[in-house]
Parts: sequence; structure tokens; C-alpha cells
Amino acid sequence: MRAQRRLLRSMASPAASCPHRRVASRCASLLVLAATVACSDDRGPFDGERARALTQRIVEIGPRPPGSANLRKVADLIASELKAIAPALELQRQTFRWPEPTSPVEYQNLWIEIPGRAATPTGPIVVLAAHYDSKITHEGKQDFAFVGALDAAASCAALVELARHLTGDRRLDHDVWLVFFDGEESIDWDWNDARALVGSRHFAKTMAADTARFPGGLA
Repeated sequence: MRAQRRLLRSMASPAASCPHRRVASRCASLLVLAATVACSDDRGPFDGERARALTQRIVEIGPRPPGSANLRKVADLIASELKAIAPALELQRQTFRWPEPTSPVEYQNLWIEIPGRAATPTGPIVVLAAHYDSKITHEGKQDFAFVGALDAAASCAALVELARHLTGDRRLDHDVWLVFFDGEESIDWDWNDARALVGSRHFAKTMAADTARFPGGLA
């Protein structure tokens, strides 16, 4: 029987126990905080100023709802930053439409996979995730520019800054994936669970079904 991999993820339900390969399921902020502390020492802690500067660059692009030109610009910015930090790692892109393949809005999840120092093909994967889209406003109802500084440009900048450390001499034992989801905000102004979390749900569904990548499955 093939062992399943466990994805230790920042969203969805608690991870199952071995022997599955799991994706760690915990609060994203706690995972980022733990990784930030692990990347800090007397030689040079997590660079908050550099993360703040990237947050400002994202915010200055303006509102970035799914399918917009601004969101594509942010995706390109994140990609260029990650490429400069870890040129040997391939930026993964997952493009799809929702809720139907013919729907007009195209979504795109981005991520990099950082190999662990002691990782095994069936060992756990730690997934740290943020979303890079901003809240959708509706003309005549919310007449202001929602640029999403904290929700979630700052989270994206934190993941990029973590990549600088987690791809260097502070690499963890386990594989680490840094994921940037599209389409996480509710399409409706008031939260509607059925019309939100589009990117993370698609990511989880397609990864669970990817028998080429995970022949033993995921838990």
C-alpha cells in the first residue's frame, strides 16, 4: 500500500494522522509567526521594513479583484520577487475558471515548493498561504477603492520575506510550500461562503486528485 502525504496547511480541516502524507492545517497567522521567529536571530531577523515596502508596492497598484489587470500586475510582482530570491525554484501557476470552465473570470494560484533538508517522498508538507486578491466592491454600493493593505497585501509580503530565509541556510527539515491564492474574498460584499475561498478550494481539490504528484494520495 502506498503511503499518503500529509499537507500541513493553513486552511481547511485539521490534518489526519500518519501514514498519510499530510498538509499541516493551522491558523495561517500562527504558522507565519512561528516561521518568522525561526528566521530571526542576532545576525538578522525577519526584515519587517522590507516586507512593509513590498506591501506598499502592492497597495499602490490599487484594487485587485479577481480577473483584473491590477491582480495580474500583483501576480507578476510576486513572481519577480520570488524569482530574484530563489531563481532555481520554479514558480507554479494554477489557472482555472469558476464556477464553470466557461465562466468569464480567470483565477490563478501561485506557489513555490521549497525542499526540506530531511524531506522524504511520503513526509509531511508545510503549507504557508495568503491570498493576493482584494475585496470586491460594487458600483453604487461601495464607492471607494478597497486596496487590502492588511487583507492581504501584508500577508503576501510576509510570505515573500519568509522565502528569503526558508530557501537559505534556515531551510526546514520538511518540504515547505508558499502559496498565494486568488479568489479568496467573497464575491458578495457580505460574506457568502458559497461564493468565496475559490482559490484554496480549487487548490485543495486538484492536489488531492493529482495521483501523478501524489501517487499515495493526500490526507
